[in-house]
Amino acid sequence: MPNDPSQQSSLSKQTVFQSVQEATEFLEANLNFETTSPTKNDPHIKLKTITQLLQLLKNPQNNYPIIHIGGTKGKGSTAIFLENLLLSAGYKVGLYSSPHILSVLERFRIDGQNCPPPRFCALASQLADLLSTDRLGRTLKPTYFELTTALALLYFSQEKCDYVILEVGLGGRLDTTNICNPVLSIITSLSLDHTHFLGETIEEIAYEKGGIIKEKTPVLLSKQPSAAQKVLSKIAHDKGAPLYQLGTDFHIHPATKANTPGKTDFKTKGSTFDYTHSIDSLTPIRMEGLAPSLCGKHQQENAALALTAALLLHPENPLSEKRLRNGVGTAHLAGRFEVTQTSPPIVLDVAHNEASIERLCQTLKEEFPSHLPLFLFATSQDKAAEPMLRHLLDHANYLFITEYDTVARNYPVSDLLALVRNIAPDNWREIPTPLSASLDLGTQNLLEDNTSPHLFTSFSKPKVAIEQAYLLLDHLQEAGKTPLLCVTGSFFFIEQWHRYHAPQE
Repeated sequence: MPNDPSQQSSLSKQTVFQSVQEATEFLEANLNFETTSPTKNDPHIKLKTITQLLQLLKNPQNNYPIIHIGGTKGKGSTAIFLENLLLSAGYKVGLYSSPHILSVLERFRIDGQNCPPPRFCALASQLADLLSTDRLGRTLKPTYFELTTALALLYFSQEKCDYVILEVGLGGRLDTTNICNPVLSIITSLSLDHTHFLGETIEEIAYEKGGIIKEKTPVLLSKQPSAAQKVLSKIAHDKGAPLYQLGTDFHIHPATKANTPGKTDFKTKGSTFDYTHSIDSLTPIRMEGLAPSLCGKHQQENAALALTAALLLHPENPLSEKRLRNGVGTAHLAGRFEVTQTSPPIVLDVAHNEASIERLCQTLKEEFPSHLPLFLFATSQDKAAEPMLRHLLDHANYLFITEYDTVARNYPVSDLLALVRNIAPDNWREIPTPLSASLDLGTQNLLEDNTSPHLFTSFSKPKVAIEQAYLLLDHLQEAGKTPLLCVTGSFFFIEQWHRYHAPQE
């Protein structure tokens, strides 16, 4: 396949991709803002191209009701909760999300299942044929995200989904997914992120995120910073969009009954809650002891958003309490406080901004209060690394920093190390690497400090960093300690973990 986007016109009108790799190469031959971060005035950031592309596909997005989810934190979790709630009610549900962790197929889900490889190849072939004429190849020039969005919308139309959930890629107002006319919009918690593109203040970010609010279309809001709340409320008011807010129209209460039986302890501490709403158009309901399957107290907000969305979608025929409980209690999402083993605990989390790292640290403290945290961290260069590192240094006993080796926009480990050296409190010490299977006495004493060790180091290769993390876990367990490993900082780094994490035999 050609690697130059300008060579797309050379594709045959009878394109048939034989493998996921071939189809993926076609998609990745186009401009990809997930690997090269966009600038604020980039000419590709507009809705004209996706609008034209979907017109050529006969506007598949108009063939099903859409729930559009934007925000800074919690988009993916809210989408998964809502997907599971609708599945529990017996609907056929499409979900488009990004980025993926292990396979591009994760982006296109129907009924909780990734798009089958043959179907993905056929859909990509259809797009390649569409762009194969000289005229279209020269004029459209869609980006990677525009093509994957078109592929998803076409897939859901061909499969006749009852509902489709679209997760915003970046921002909202000018995001490719904003070509839809949803039946419901949801905006999760906002915080500073992608400031180089969305704006330096929370008001600017709220304006961009609020761009998914549509005329006279209901919108759900999570709890927001007051400045963001004012911006979003004004947008909703100006567009005549009914606004339902967490804490005003629907509510989270401390749990009045025990956790749902059968759930493991590390998934229920601090997460159980009661839910009510005060929305006049809906049947009154109070559900006690709801236990979200996704870990962390912050998941209460995401679950409450999804519950309210499911109720608003069925005002005259509400879902049964049993289905609502099942939907909240059985959802699964990779990379969101994902505990892959419990002895010692290993937690994977895609947190990649200050607010999400802060929540991650708090959840670790709630779930594993007696463990010694080892954080393994890498992130992207367009992220505000310093505030994330400050939170990690406040909560960690050990910090390993590295960089990923597959994405051009990775944050160089040398720069991360310079940041840590500059901001680490006086009780932190840098240790030499690599660690060896048989430690010298001095290093052993440092690692096994019976007070409260605070040690950091760096690795230029993620594979080595992961191997060394396993080695440290082994040493600490042999010394009678209770360590845990948390891998975080980026979707890309969680992918690297899956690629390299198997310990050496």
